[in-house]
Amino acid sequence: MIRRFILAARVAALVLTSLVATAGCGDVTVEERLLPVGAPVAEVEAPASAVSSVALVSEGTACVADSYFVRIHCLHRDGRRAEIWGRQGEGPGEFADIRAVVRGPQGSVAVVDGNLRRVTTFQPTGERVSETRVPVLFTPKGPMSAVLDGHYMHMDGLAGLDFRQVQIQAATGETAWERTFPRDLAEPGCHDGAASDGLEVRGSARGTATPAGGVVFAACDGQLVLFPDRDGDSTVAVRRPAYVGELPNQRDVDGFVDARRGSFMGDATDDDVEAYRQEAKQWSFLDPRVDDSGRLWVLTSRDRDEFSYFELYVGAEYVGTVRVRGRVAGFDVLGDALAVATTRRPTAADEGIDQRSVAWYDIAGLPS
Repeated sequence: MIRRFILAARVAALVLTSLVATAGCGDVTVEERLLPVGAPVAEVEAPASAVSSVALVSEGTACVADSYFVRIHCLHRDGRRAEIWGRQGEGPGEFADIRAVVRGPQGSVAVVDGNLRRVTTFQPTGERVSETRVPVLFTPKGPMSAVLDGHYMHMDGLAGLDFRQVQIQAATGETAWERTFPRDLAEPGCHDGAASDGLEVRGSARGTATPAGGVVFAACDGQLVLFPDRDGDSTVAVRRPAYVGELPNQRDVDGFVDARRGSFMGDATDDDVEAYRQEAKQWSFLDPRVDDSGRLWVLTSRDRDEFSYFELYVGAEYVGTVRVRGRVAGFDVLGDALAVATTRRPTAADEGIDQRSVAWYDIAGLPS
């Protein structure tokens, strides 16, 4: 199934190019299909956090970051008490700035530290296994094996910001491969929202490596752009079949204002907020994810209040939409398990901080 993703894309390239050429932006080309996954098989309270990632180290154990107390929680869907470990610091096994958690080799969890420029792997119980250097401002894209894929932001003085897709050797921290992909991937004016007034931004941050040596991007207007060869320039465009642009709701607007507050782009002005309200949301919320069965998962920006929606692709073919409860902040897929971290609106007692839980869904019946 892993090979099928790239093979199908290559074989179908001419057909897909014709399809995209005849389908206007936002046109419905294939009827949406909701895939039944049922209710969560388990849901466990999780720490509040500014880190969205979830790492399924087994089908029953998901590790998440507590960015406020700077530690890791490994949660169990069978109700066992969570393992909670880690502390703030710069020594071995300590964290200065938890940027992400991903699945590591042999059931371990890998924690990426942005300030310390390292990824450290642990057993789910907290025993440290290994440590690897990574580039500054590195963001991982998927599990860590012999290599770790991701992107990093390179600041070239006053010349601008460069998003570079990169593959790191897990044992040595050496760069095995890197490339800056074009920022306008799908059509003129399409970008990934990283621009800032007066700052040139080169490359797209939205790429995800495919197991067969390609890179796939979530572009705009419900479109995926696949580079079957990560070193080549040929692409295959796949448009979400039932895409309809959706304007931000109030919760989206609140999130936009919070994200801009204190950022290098500066606080959002009234004009910024009004422009955000009037522009259709980018259709994908997080980077695409290829699971161990070769299926491509795209978490969309649709709704995200009562429900969240994943577009599911096998090869270059849309096979359906998975709907889950709540506002998904992060997710992981392993075997027959989908784990989603959801946020709920804070109450007065929460002091304005969104509260979280992790829910497990049984996806054994999904197409593969």
